[in-house]
Amino acid sequence: QIAGALSQENAAEAMSFIDKKAPLYHEIERRFHALTAVWDIASAIEIIDVKGDEVRMEFELEWLLERKSREPAGGLDRKKGAVKAVVEKVQTKKGKVWKVTSLSPVEFFE
Repeated sequence: QIAGALSQENAAEAMSFIDKKAPLYHEIERRFHALTAVWDIASAIEIIDVKGDEVRMEFELEWLLERKSREPAGGLDRKKGAVKAVVEKVQTKKGKVWKVTSLSPVEFFE
């Protein structure tokens, strides 16, 4: 869902899937907004490994991030890398929902 929101240049929607208590939440938010402000994004994820249970899941992902400049003479940049995501059931006003509680390395999203 995060990849889809980034592909639609919607940083706010991408952040809605991340727990506000997650480490580096504000850094992830800053990077997502910076990405979507100047680039057209195509993003795809391949799940390499999954571990967990009914309340906590750890995902090893291969993430492809393609950035195309919105400037007329701008270029295309492709980045592929390993990303780890931890997803947990967290309490919200709507009850317990799955949220990303960790996304690393945050530097991938430059």
